[in-house]
Amino acid sequence: MRRVLRDLSGRTDRTLADLVVAQLQAAARGVALARAAAGGELRPGEARRRMVLVEHEGDAGRARLVTRLRRSVTSPVDREDLFRLSRSVDDVLDALRDFVREADLYEAPPDPLHEPVLAALADGVDRLTAAVELLADRPRAAADAALRAKKVGVRPAYQRAVATLLVRPEPARPARSARSSQSTEPVQAEPVQTAPSLQPAQTVQTAQPVQTALISLLLLNRLDTAGAHLAAAADALADGVVKRFQ
Repeated sequence: MRRVLRDLSGRTDRTLADLVVAQLQAAARGVALARAAAGGELRPGEARRRMVLVEHEGDAGRARLVTRLRRSVTSPVDREDLFRLSRSVDDVLDALRDFVREADLYEAPPDPLHEPVLAALADGVDRLTAAVELLADRPRAAADAALRAKKVGVRPAYQRAVATLLVRPEPARPARSARSSQSTEPVQAEPVQTAPSLQPAQTVQTAQPVQTALISLLLLNRLDTAGAHLAAAADALADGVVKRFQ
């Protein structure tokens, strides 16, 4: 009976919303770690170690939410939509974990192209947190706030970063030595076998910029994935409110 009265009083709705907020706060810490690693403020290995702890916090928060949903009679929106919201927030943190993990695995140098995308993600997570905080008492306002969280511009920031990456100039190649540039030896006197020996050096000079660009692109894709999951979380909240209060 106490549980029923608690549910009918609205306290359970606020508790469930608070559990989602706790997940979003873990996601916000994940964004902060990713920004510190991308900006060179934190070594990728240390960011990866800390991200494991943040991910565990997010997983524990989601587990508490699922357990509470099983016990509750009511919820601020349909259980399916609340579950979708929680799962999508968890997916945001998973994508950020992959970003930090792969930055460490690939030994990626700090890249300023990542910061605008991460800044948009941070803004979106903050706005979605504010929306969920409204869910129990002002559900329609929560839905409006969730839609604003979806429009923070993660995808445009990602697209601009990729466009910049594709036209970013390669580092200057090493200048030819004075000996090779001033040689007066006739071309026909050069041994034939020297031509193949030049190929590996040319490959080394051109492979490194391509490798760095590919790593940056892979990491940008992780951030774009996090943005897609953030949008899915916002949609889950808005959909739940519309179905419940239409």
